[in-house]
Amino acid sequence: FKFQYIERAEVPTRVSADTYLGNAVHQALHRLYERVGDSKLWPLAEMISFYDSQWEKPERREIAVPKEYLTVDDYIQSGRTMLETYYRRYQPFQDGTLLGVEHDLYMTIPNTEFKVKGRVDRIWKRRDGVIEICDYKTGSTLPRGGKDARFWFQMGLYHLLVKENF
Repeated sequence: FKFQYIERAEVPTRVSADTYLGNAVHQALHRLYERVGDSKLWPLAEMISFYDSQWEKPERREIAVPKEYLTVDDYIQSGRTMLETYYRRYQPFQDGTLLGVEHDLYMTIPNTEFKVKGRVDRIWKRRDGVIEICDYKTGSTLPRGGKDARFWFQMGLYHLLVKENF
């Protein structure tokens, strides 16, 4: 408290490599789908170059790597692999209409004063009319569907938010 608020000493901040990886991948996918929304296909090489540039922003010593057998370069390569795999699987990204990227949604829980806010990574309307709610996952311990109750809870909230806002 004394250092931060009285003496106002600068305290170095560190960010987890997992967090930084997730942010860098999300930024690249955000840009990809902004271009898709404008009917432009972002070449994979340019997307990977943009992703790499995200890792040039912090000082390496500011990135905390939680596993002693990994390095920052391992995280960078992991993200490249994720993006390349995603890009090759879903290109040319013309199977529907983009409704929003990094879209903030709000609602009030019925019969209460409680408000809920969520940020959906991507909302997509498929050609068959189905609305897809996309939430990108880069971490190994995050809810990923199937029998994971956390996934269904999160997607249930997203469903309510999308229904209320659209």
